[in-house]
Amino acid sequence: MQYELYLFINGCVSAIIAILLWHFLPKKFQQPKWPIILWFFSIGMCMPIVGILFVIAVTILSYWFERKTPEKVIQAIFAPVFMREKISTPTAFGESGAWVRLHSDNVTSIDKMQAMFAVNAAQVARMNNLNLDMLRADDDQLRLYAFGLINKQSKKIDQQISKLKQQLDENHSAIDRAKVNKSLAFLYWEMVFAKLVQDDLLTYSLNKAIQYSFASLKQMPDDMGLWVLLGRIYFYQKEYSKAKEAFEKAEKLRAPYEKILPYLAELSFMERDFVKVRKYLSLCDTLMYVPKLHEVVKFWRVS
Repeated sequence: MQYELYLFINGCVSAIIAILLWHFLPKKFQQPKWPIILWFFSIGMCMPIVGILFVIAVTILSYWFERKTPEKVIQAIFAPVFMREKISTPTAFGESGAWVRLHSDNVTSIDKMQAMFAVNAAQVARMNNLNLDMLRADDDQLRLYAFGLINKQSKKIDQQISKLKQQLDENHSAIDRAKVNKSLAFLYWEMVFAKLVQDDLLTYSLNKAIQYSFASLKQMPDDMGLWVLLGRIYFYQKEYSKAKEAFEKAEKLRAPYEKILPYLAELSFMERDFVKVRKYLSLCDTLMYVPKLHEVVKFWRVS
């Protein structure tokens, strides 16, 4: 009976001390929580007095180790050159394989065009970086093929824009016109995002996207998609105060976190508001699975 009472008292004391000592640990050493508490508790149970003194000593030493650990320095993290993400159509070439073929002197023009065709079948806007690069190629056939691929995309969007503008003239309902204006805004932004316009046409497309966005917002002021779009356009134009205002409006309208939090975090970083950076990057767990954001989110969550 005395032995059972001894075990009960020792267990209670060990549990209380384990939980208290976990709270006193430096924050960076508090994870994983329950395995650490269980470890403290086990030592206390196995060695009633010596064990408790030992875990207290470990807790004190943890502060010394924390001071000895060098602080992480904020660095620019660049995405790998050959990274594929969200490719909807399987292709025979990854971006890296196509890039190597297109810049190799030992590959025929036919093989290079086959690589370009396979990569463009994925319909990833970033692939136009590769197409634009091929416009400077020495091979005339390859250069014309790259131009044809870009021109085909541009014509497809131009046709959609022309069709919507006709609908805009035909529709008399305010809400229907607002929906058409929204579609036009997104199409002009797609021209920019897909890198199908340059120089003056780029400026024109951005201005048109803003114009149609605000025309649509007159009838649909709570459309979060339009506010996200305006935020991205202003961010692209480096009008950061307007971008922040648009993203914050989208956040209030419950826009998907993965669409706005990376931008809000970057804007907060520019303002040197590091508390908000950590806050924004901690609100959405799915950001950890975005290849370009994984290391950034990981850094701010543990720092």
